[in-house]
Parts: sequence; structure tokens; C-alpha cells
Amino acid sequence: MENELVVELINKEDLDKYHIVDAPVDHSSDLRRKLENALRLGNEFKSKANIVFMTDDGPKRIETTVWSLTEKYLQIKAGVLLPLAGQVTLLTNGESAPDALPQGLQVDVRPVEALEGKEGILSAVRFAGGQSLEVSRLFVALGTAGSGDLARKVGLLTEHGKIAVDEAMATNVPGLFAAGDCTGGLLQVAKAAAQGAQAGLSAVRYVNGR
Repeated sequence: MENELVVELINKEDLDKYHIVDAPVDHSSDLRRKLENALRLGNEFKSKANIVFMTDDGPKRIETTVWSLTEKYLQIKAGVLLPLAGQVTLLTNGESAPDALPQGLQVDVRPVEALEGKEGILSAVRFAGGQSLEVSRLFVALGTAGSGDLARKVGLLTEHGKIAVDEAMATNVPGLFAAGDCTGGLLQVAKAAAQGAQAGLSAVRYVNGR
């Protein structure tokens, strides 16, 4: 079709290369319902969603699993955040701010002393110096480690943050195999399933051969 809009598919790992901007049309009410459905599919069935967003370079899309959803942000696989609307402030509780932050995210490094509110409804965060920040929601983030972080801790070789494997899905550590998104390449369910099957067979051969 001549007038059909072509939306480029990009890897979620490349999101930080683009500047996300407001879409020309507000679909927030319908978007919320779709995102809630995508969240359920991601958490219960590990299904991927097709997410389209606007950037300075035009519309882009990603195929990924939705991990969590707030009024301001959408969190996808690997802990990446996509802005939805409004203002979000990251409270580091006295720690230094992370180097890489999502677009439009404000940072407050003051130590948190207490949460304030009435009848179980949060209204503000009080800092050690006595000042308060009015809030409508508070989400506690404990952090997530990527596959590359775990791989390096156990001595695996990595390439651009992905675990290096051979055709048998074997890593450089004898008896340790890897498969799926952590090995890079196309981030597709079919590919991950095939690699998982190969890794499983390789593990069986390794154990039986010892």
C-alpha cells in the first residue's frame, strides 16, 4: 500500500541511541488498556509485545516482553524504561546518580528519612534535612543484574555484553552452556527455543561423556 507507514524495528538495547518524543496524537486512554494486556501476557505467558513510539528520527518499534507498568513508565525486558507521560523523580537515598538514565527523569540524591501520608495514602517523601517532596506514587527499585554481569562473575567470556558461545551453545567454562537473548543476535522466541534445545542436548552429551 502506497500510504502505509513503515516503522523501523530496532533492538531494545539500542533505545539509548534515540530521543523519544511525544506522539502527534494522544492515544493514552487506549494505550493504557493495551499495555495492561501486554503486561499480563509478558508475566503469565512470556509473550512479546510490539511497541511503537515516536523519536526525533521518526517512528520506531521494538518486540519485547513487558515487565511492569506505572502511570509514568513502561519497563521492558532487561530493565529498560520507556517514558509514558508526566514527571518522574529518581530518589537515590544518598547514593550518587547512575550514569545512564531514561529521558526526562529527574534525580534527587538527598537521603530519605520518612514517608508521609494519611489513612494509608502516601502524599510525600521527607528527606533527612526536613524538606519534603510531594508524590502520588512510590516504587522501590532493588535493581536488576544483566546476563553480562552474572556471566563475568563466573568467568564467562562476553562480547558487547553478550555471552560468547560456540555452535553447541558451549561457553568458555567447561560444562556451562548458554542460550537465548543473553547470547545476542536476533531476539526471537523461535531462536531462543532452538538454542535452548541445543544447549540442553549439549549438556546431556557433556554429562554422559564424563
